[in-house]
Amino acid sequence: MFPTLPSQASIARNWHLYLYRLVLPLLMLWSMAQAWQADDSLGLFAGALTAALFLLLWGATWLPGPQAVRMRQVDIGVSLMVWVSLGNSLLQATLFRSSASIDTLAAYLYWAPLLAVYWGMVFHDRRRFGLGQAVLYYATFLIMDAAVVRLAGRSLFLFGTFQAVAQALVVLLLVAIFSTLHAQMIENEALFQRAEHRANHDELTGLLNRRTFSQHLPTIVRRSAEKKLELSLMLIDFDHFKSINDRYGHSVGDQMLMQVATLFEMGLRVDDLLYRWGGDEFAVIMRDTDIDTAYKVAERLRQKVEKFNFGLEQAITISIGVANLRAGESHKELFRRADEAMLSGKQGGHNQVEIAIAAGVAARPAGAA
Repeated sequence: MFPTLPSQASIARNWHLYLYRLVLPLLMLWSMAQAWQADDSLGLFAGALTAALFLLLWGATWLPGPQAVRMRQVDIGVSLMVWVSLGNSLLQATLFRSSASIDTLAAYLYWAPLLAVYWGMVFHDRRRFGLGQAVLYYATFLIMDAAVVRLAGRSLFLFGTFQAVAQALVVLLLVAIFSTLHAQMIENEALFQRAEHRANHDELTGLLNRRTFSQHLPTIVRRSAEKKLELSLMLIDFDHFKSINDRYGHSVGDQMLMQVATLFEMGLRVDDLLYRWGGDEFAVIMRDTDIDTAYKVAERLRQKVEKFNFGLEQAITISIGVANLRAGESHKELFRRADEAMLSGKQGGHNQVEIAIAAGVAARPAGAA
């Protein structure tokens, strides 16, 4: 099986999951590059350890389990990594006079607005916590700037903040674009789902429609045959439905179809697939179901309709044909036998459940009333 690609809406809702999967490997490579350029063995070790921790966090995004809990753990882990890496660079710059660490600090300050936006978005439910990290981040640079001036001959805080302000404008623009795209992707997904629902469902009853039935039946028959599972098909038709429309009008007929669809849904099992095949006809695919069980379910539906008060003077009944998949049988043959069984019930007096045997002749099971 091919992997399922994430939808636009899924990416929009889980943006930081996909962001981590993209960015964390880049941060890992950046940490490895910093380790390679380190002036001493301590810098080499710190860079390699940071790269390993970024790799560990990236692996955590693929772990199974509740996504909300896992992502919050990764959010906290990434924030801790930023602080650990920042602290390591400060120590190396001030204690070991590492020029590479000073360059790293300049990069951290340059990307400060982006980090502030990140903390604000991932900790959106704890805004003070996210804003507090951003303020503390800038305060750290301000406090350590005097020591950095002595080493680098320039103020990283003033120089970096000037660049950060320019970058902040770009970041705000990107956030605005992202927000617009986020809303558009969610809307597009909703429109697609509504269009797909209309294509696969009957407009009146809300049930799966004939088009979907024609797609499902061949596939389910093939899978049942391959796995040697029982499969039953039920076809349902109203008795004298035309006379109901002629006597009471089509609006009453439509109302009755909706009521019966609800009765069917209440009378079927969770795994049964119910379709409006067309007009006053319905179909039910019953997976992993033998013929005796299918008959009992069909009889329950027949009785529900017979006993239900539709508020009409005319009695409302249905005829049902049930067929069980035979070895080597195609979906067309299965449908034909169920249809013949249903017609046999109508010809036999209506308001009946009939079972199709292999030859296509309808008959009730032994002991059935």
